[in-house]
Amino acid sequence: MDDESLVIERVLALLSNKWRLSLLCTLSERGPIRFNDLQKNLPGISQKVLTEHLKTLEAEGIVKRMSYGEVPPRVEYSVTKLGDELEELIQAAYKWGEKYLASQSAAKP
Repeated sequence: MDDESLVIERVLALLSNKWRLSLLCTLSERGPIRFNDLQKNLPGISQKVLTEHLKTLEAEGIVKRMSYGEVPPRVEYSVTKLGDELEELIQAAYKWGEKYLASQSAAKP
């Protein structure tokens, strides 16, 4: 497998989960957001799954976790600069998908 294929495979593996895409879009739209608010914006996601995806995206440098030294504890999540760049890729894929689906609908009798 060549380098280009490896890069594409890695990106697709990172994004090939419905929750990660929804999570990234929500974080991009809402800015810094607390865990419970994030979960409310993703109906159907469990606390465990949300936690796992946030940890994965944080480890990948796409999401930033900011912990404030307050009582009670306050933690907010946001996208990093790298995450912002990924959002651009997601938006480009969305626009392409719209055109693709329109062309498929137009081609059907």
